[in-house]
Amino acid sequence: MARQKSATGGQKVRRVAFYVRVSTERQAQVQEGSLKNQQQMLQAELERRNTGEAWGRLVDTYIDGGFSGKSMDRPEFKRLLADVERGAVDAIFFTELSRLSRSLRDFLNIFEYVQHHQCDLVCLKTVIDTTSPFSNLVVKILMVFAEFEREITAERTSRNARERAKRGLANGGLPPLGYKRDPERKGHLLMDDSAQMVRAIFRGYVRLGSAGKTLEEIRRKFRDHPDLGRISRSTFYYILRNRSYLGLRELSGDEQQSEVPAAWPALIDQKTFDEAQILLQKGRKNNSNAKSFNYWLSGILVCAACKEPLSGKSARSRSGSYRRYYAHRKSCPENALHERIPSEAVEVLVLNYLEKLSRSRQLDPALAQKIQGQVKKRTGELGKEQERLHRKTEELSRQIEERLSQLRLVTLTEVRRNLENDIAQLQSEHQLLLLAKNQNRDQVERLLASSQANPASLLKIFSKEAAQELKENEMTRQKIKAFVASIALKDTELSIRLPLFAPGVKSHDKDSSAPVIEEKVPLPGIFLLRSRALLEQLLRNGLSRNEIARQLKVSPTAIGTAIYRLGLLGPERSTGLTRRAPFGFEKHDGKLVMNDEEQKAIMLMRQMQKSGESLRAIADELNRRRIPTKQGGKWQANTINKILRVQPDHER
Repeated sequence: MARQKSATGGQKVRRVAFYVRVSTERQAQVQEGSLKNQQQMLQAELERRNTGEAWGRLVDTYIDGGFSGKSMDRPEFKRLLADVERGAVDAIFFTELSRLSRSLRDFLNIFEYVQHHQCDLVCLKTVIDTTSPFSNLVVKILMVFAEFEREITAERTSRNARERAKRGLANGGLPPLGYKRDPERKGHLLMDDSAQMVRAIFRGYVRLGSAGKTLEEIRRKFRDHPDLGRISRSTFYYILRNRSYLGLRELSGDEQQSEVPAAWPALIDQKTFDEAQILLQKGRKNNSNAKSFNYWLSGILVCAACKEPLSGKSARSRSGSYRRYYAHRKSCPENALHERIPSEAVEVLVLNYLEKLSRSRQLDPALAQKIQGQVKKRTGELGKEQERLHRKTEELSRQIEERLSQLRLVTLTEVRRNLENDIAQLQSEHQLLLLAKNQNRDQVERLLASSQANPASLLKIFSKEAAQELKENEMTRQKIKAFVASIALKDTELSIRLPLFAPGVKSHDKDSSAPVIEEKVPLPGIFLLRSRALLEQLLRNGLSRNEIARQLKVSPTAIGTAIYRLGLLGPERSTGLTRRAPFGFEKHDGKLVMNDEEQKAIMLMRQMQKSGESLRAIADELNRRRIPTKQGGKWQANTINKILRVQPDHER
């Protein structure tokens, strides 16, 4: 970089910035430490260069205390680069290359950046002259060695820490509660006055068996202890699982050893520690079995468009309450209309359908005909299965007879023991096959009887299991599983697949390949409001919000909210969708035409307003006269205000 000249031809005084940095907060907090030393060295260098003539003046000092040179994400360093970019700094002073950056790639980027913005780099411990290409090469080579030195130092530090840990010594960090560092022996720990509190935690938990009760006791007993604030619930469990209190030093990443004797005394005996671990394990199992929110349709509700299962999810609303719903894991690849659906609403929809089915005295004739056809098909499948079981039981009986014949001829103890084990195993398999054969025969008999029965009898195929196992009005996930094989969420309906199985067969024993009967359950209008395509089509057909509300059996307000949420107000103008005519007008062939009755209502509003009536009084009068609003609701003061304030475009 060429030296900068002043307008008069003389040497221009450079604007100098000092950059100093230390890596840790501890170093930064030392008042007479490295930061102060760096600034003093940089100031001395600037004074030396100003000897004889004005070389440069200090404009600012940029100090990053507690930030590593491995990253460029340093607040003061970012401010320095911004000042270089706007031309406020002509030279950057720093003590050594590692203060500016410890990464070769980052340093090269910095080097090119400051050169591009006409700025010099001045390093005290390394001569840097940005006007010389040879010096540029030297700087890059030095940065390679600086980065290599950092990697070697990091590896050496890590290796030393591992070796110290193998000797049971403590490395850096805060000692476990109950210990303090030995000031005379590095790596050794001594017990402090918190040790009694740690012992009370272990003994109290073993005695009470409850984390909550133990914590209450500890806070009451040690309420004046200065370290009590460190005992949170997570810290409580961490203490109970920490093997350091047994006088052991755990090793991480060591394949041969997991722990060694520590360089500090044990605080807890082995028996108390083991008893605490047993209680912790029991508590973990109880928590895993604890009741939580069940998404009843998980595993059976799928998207009909992409065939992916819809998982139960939850989100917290602005009011702080949880909203639970079923949704794709990410998004539907087929752009289904229902990206998510409220869990409680769809569960109630399915449960109501099943309740209606299980309580009905007569099946729909079409469904009954389907069931009869599927019963015959299933009966044939079970008949083939019965033949297979019969052949298998006969084969096992023959093998048992052979083993018994061999047993009569054998005298060696070891051989007899092996034969007896084989016979016992074969007899066990034989008993299981006989049981399966009997159950299969019962299913065949029930299905054969059902195939000739009337529709009311066929209903028992679906209702008997739930009636036997579940109480009246009990809405449980098991009840859904007892009836439903799968549920496919479509645009306007749920496709519920009912498995056909014999009464008395548990749902988890049902053959996944067994025939099913598919039933359609239409979605209520509140679900259809989530369909952008459906609402857009209804609006294109020229339907008003009231007409859409009547068709979907929801309120006009819900229609307006859905249109706004789905972003159909903006495209309405660009795609030519018809907008609702303002009060006092109606649309004919896309043009506004006056509505005589509504114009009379507007005249009444204006007359009452001129006479000094309030907006609320005008609304009450219109309601008393039963003058209809545009959307069929009651008159409100804000509605009157909008009508009187806003005029149609063609009247302006």
